[in-house]
Amino acid sequence: MGQTKQNQEFKNQTEFLNDSLIKLTSKVDSIVTHNKMLDTQISQVAQQVASSTQTPRIFPGQPETNPKVHLNVVTLMNGRKLEEPQVKDKAKESE
Repeated sequence: MGQTKQNQEFKNQTEFLNDSLIKLTSKVDSIVTHNKMLDTQISQVAQQVASSTQTPRIFPGQPETNPKVHLNVVTLMNGRKLEEPQVKDKAKESE
C-alpha cells in the first residue's frame, strides 16, 4: 500500500508540473507575439522619421519660427501698447 500511495503522489506532481508547463508555454508564446508587434511598430516609426521632410534636430511637434518676420511689441508702463509701431528705415540710419 505504501508503494501505491507514492505512485499516486508522483502522478499528482507530474500532472501539476505538466499543467504549469502548459501555462508557462502559453505565456511565453504571448510575450513572443507581443515582441513581434512591438518590433513592427518600431520599424514603422523609424521609417516615418527617416522619410519625414522636417529639418534635422527639430521634432515634428515643435512650432517653427517664421524667419521672414521680426516684430517688436512695446508695452508702456501703464499697460497700453503703442498703436503704430515705429519701423526703422535702413536708408535713414545710414545718413
